Amino acid sequence: MNAWQRYWFAPAPYLDLAVVRVVAVATQLFWMTLFAAHLPTLELRAAMPAESWQPLLVLNALNLPWG
Repeated sequence: MNAWQRYWFAPAPYLDLAVVRVVAVATQLFWMTLFAAHLPTLELRAAMPAESWQPLLVLNALNLPWG
């Protein structure tokens, strides 16, 4: 367990953490701008009445305990 803790949770240089954060945010912004053209379609589908939505059988089974 100690080896696991040392490997995964060892202190890291701040520059490495900053680079990972910048890359992660840049990737998210890239995907957001790439799919921005589909946003009106998604909003239109989200505004559909609840009666139009027919979930898959698997989702019904997963939601069964919560209603």
